[in-house]
Amino acid sequence: MKAAMKTIMCGRRIAALSICTGCLLSGATAMAAASYSYENDNKTYVATVTSAETAISSEAINVLNSNAVTNFIKRGDKTLTVYNSGANAFTGDVTIENSSIVVGGTNPLGPSGKISINNQRAFVFSKATVAKDVLFAGGAWNDNTKISVWAGTSQLNGKLMLGGESNVVVTAYDGARMTFANGFEDAPGSFAYPYFIPTKGSTFVFANRPVNMRSSFFIKPNTTQYPLASDGFAGRFVFSVAGNKMGNLGFDNGSADSRLNWCQLKTTVDYVFDVSAFGKVWMGHDSEWDLCGTTQRIKQLDVKVRTGNPSVITNSFATPATLYMGMMYNYWNGNAAPIIRFGGNLSVVFENNFYDTMVNYEMTATGDLIINGTGTLAFQENGSWANAANVAVNSTTGKITIANPNALGRKTNVSLKSNSSLEIASGVTVTVNTLTVGGVQKPAGNYTFGSGTLSVLRPRGFMLSVQ
Repeated sequence: MKAAMKTIMCGRRIAALSICTGCLLSGATAMAAASYSYENDNKTYVATVTSAETAISSEAINVLNSNAVTNFIKRGDKTLTVYNSGANAFTGDVTIENSSIVVGGTNPLGPSGKISINNQRAFVFSKATVAKDVLFAGGAWNDNTKISVWAGTSQLNGKLMLGGESNVVVTAYDGARMTFANGFEDAPGSFAYPYFIPTKGSTFVFANRPVNMRSSFFIKPNTTQYPLASDGFAGRFVFSVAGNKMGNLGFDNGSADSRLNWCQLKTTVDYVFDVSAFGKVWMGHDSEWDLCGTTQRIKQLDVKVRTGNPSVITNSFATPATLYMGMMYNYWNGNAAPIIRFGGNLSVVFENNFYDTMVNYEMTATGDLIINGTGTLAFQENGSWANAANVAVNSTTGKITIANPNALGRKTNVSLKSNSSLEIASGVTVTVNTLTVGGVQKPAGNYTFGSGTLSVLRPRGFMLSVQ
């Protein structure tokens, strides 16, 4: 690339610098001269680029450093790009007004201070690691406030704060991986929410410090423009820190693409969600929640599937996993069973007021199925949990109803609080391994529950209680 000439001015002409392609670029493909202004210590510096290469070089940044830059304000409508500027560049606050910024490399904006993005503009990560806190000042409810992650791995080690009353669109392209390593939260006095758009198997990771937001995380994979990855997912959301607070993960705003559709959720530590502040997990179609050998608790699972395949909740680890939850609801048709399946080495505990939950799919989970709350778990015509090692109703107000003979398995141990804890439809016989009622082991034989029959193969049993 041909060297260019640039002039730095501060009330007077300082010097003419011969520059090369450097660390602060502004649209390298631009064909016209451009000017940028930046402020420090109440002085205004103007950089005028006269070459089509439009670059502010490392020499220019050295000039800024020699003036003890602690606060840098970028104005204008041109995109500013910073690659590998080094630890001594922009060590204070950086403000971007009416403009966008692209960063790349390790610590391109210095290790301290914060970055403020004003007036609905974009912050683009290109294989970048950024140490500063980032504040989006917010504004109108539109899609012009953006965080974009280009292909490769990027990480924000500072805290991300969403200000004002606005939405921020967070897009990861071409299988990119973005880690938010120090929190993702509302700025004080603000109410903003992010739209996450994963593409081609990209990944969002939340680590070290939990999310703390009043709003929901909307999920909107762009499968119209971008194909799915080879594993069938548009993207992944990995939570590796406990106690995340948010309104919901996914949501329903009348759109068909605001939930976990074509996405994978992975929870790699226990109790990822703070249920005192967390609402629901919204599952759509063709998605998966992998508990990765952990214990999780949610208030409610809302499932909305109009097209596509049922989503799956599973555990891919050899270590057993447990999901505690309240109601499981079919948001598209509340009178039907949720279109979702449970699998893997996973135990499910329905607790609190889980109301009436219907099962009309084959569940392959090999852990336990426990009823600790108030409500009925109804196995409909095609519903089964036949691989469950143990099935227990520990609540006096909890109940299981069964409408088909394959709902439970021949190796399943059943424990009931009382005879009224189980009801089997007329003409249906369900065969299980053992039976305990009210703490009393029952011998092998046939027992009537409701109008149907429970056939018990073994004389020994036990009382299973999960709290």
